Amino acid sequence: MTHAYWQLGNRVSLGLSGGSISFISQHYGADDIELANRAITQSYLVATVLSMSLVVLFHWQAEFLIGMMSDDPAAIE
Repeated sequence: MTHAYWQLGNRVSLGLSGGSISFISQHYGADDIELANRAITQSYLVATVLSMSLVVLFHWQAEFLIGMMSDDPAAIE
């Protein structure tokens, strides 16, 4: 059950990584190191905000999220 929620975080991370690599490579290839550094910083900040949002959601809404996957009261507790 938890695998589905782990996959959510993993897919968001992979998507963000792929997009970041494209922007950073584009700016680095154009010898615009300042914009490459800005893309790295923005990517880091977005990843941090998204990760912390998922941590908060998974921590405070764990019972609700598990309840969406199962009606078994033992699994929810």
